[in-house]
Amino acid sequence: MNTKILTFFVSPLFLLTLVSLQSKDLLIAIPQGAEPKAQDKAFIPFKKYSREEDEKILKLYDGLRVADVSDAMDIVGLQDVGLMDPEIKPLWRDLENFGHRICGLAVTVRYVPTNKRAGKMTPLEFENWEGQWYEKL
Repeated sequence: MNTKILTFFVSPLFLLTLVSLQSKDLLIAIPQGAEPKAQDKAFIPFKKYSREEDEKILKLYDGLRVADVSDAMDIVGLQDVGLMDPEIKPLWRDLENFGHRICGLAVTVRYVPTNKRAGKMTPLEFENWEGQWYEKL
């Protein structure tokens, strides 16, 4: 399968999966310094900022272009930091009104594969095991 087509189909599916996981409280992020509860799963620690702090940061970037921010990061020694994979592109672009522009705050998310192996089983056993994976294992 063509990589570009695979990226297009996998990305929306991944986002839908994250949304469904968040709605079921299965995906939990633990702020730095906080003690995780027994049922929590800490993936990547992060610092939680208040809405006021978020708005203050956004205001600092108001009116700047991506190129401006990227050049500034290069100047202060952050070359190649914060770059996106060139395969990540908008699904649509409005070159007349630039209505496709989206900005805001984000938390970096990284998929971490499991270290639990399925083991040897028949195809039917695997199908049953796979169906239980997200709820019980």
